[in-house]
Amino acid sequence: MSKMSKTGALGVTVEPINIYEKRNPALYAMFDNLQKLKEDILREVEVVFQIMLDNELTLIDDRRAVYFYQEIYLGADKVASLKVKVGTTFPSVPAEFGPSCEKFCEEKVRRTFINGLVCSHQDRDPSKSEWGGSARIVFRLISISGERRIVTIIGAPSGCKEWEDLTIFLGALYKKGLIQFEYKQVQDILAKADASVAGQSDFLPESGSIAEYVWEVFTVIKDE
Repeated sequence: MSKMSKTGALGVTVEPINIYEKRNPALYAMFDNLQKLKEDILREVEVVFQIMLDNELTLIDDRRAVYFYQEIYLGADKVASLKVKVGTTFPSVPAEFGPSCEKFCEEKVRRTFINGLVCSHQDRDPSKSEWGGSARIVFRLISISGERRIVTIIGAPSGCKEWEDLTIFLGALYKKGLIQFEYKQVQDILAKADASVAGQSDFLPESGSIAEYVWEVFTVIKDE
């Protein structure tokens, strides 16, 4: 792995979400097989995306699909990655929309990693087709014996509005039980996302803020 890649993995300063084996063995056990965890997160992405469609929580009625890309790191080393289409159809016009989304989801994750960001909203540049929509979540796993491991998950869908893409991934982690809305990392991501589009109504949900939109979707997920 390149020196730049290792810097990217470690260059973001966040307070990890602590998961104690003794306090929550079921949650801790999810990280025993990181390859399986990536597939579990994908399944939750599929469920959350469908929940958003079913409850009319997306502004893009004709987009019934997204691309999703994620990377999982153990310390500074990437141990799992996955890119896949979720859903059924993209708009037929323009024809390149779907293939572009496939590129965008990976670009957002890689930019988040390399630039040491907590979300790709932080340095989004629509003029270069560099969009928001990714998030980086860092966990500290503490075993009964006191051993500590750091696991980082970075994910990004592409195909909906930027804040909807971000919410799909955060919603999947929420549904999996890995995060809560009030966690400091989540609040930091949402604050940075909102700050990046402040005063730009075209890049904000109807609720007025990305944080309010994520709360609305989390509430619907909880009630499902």
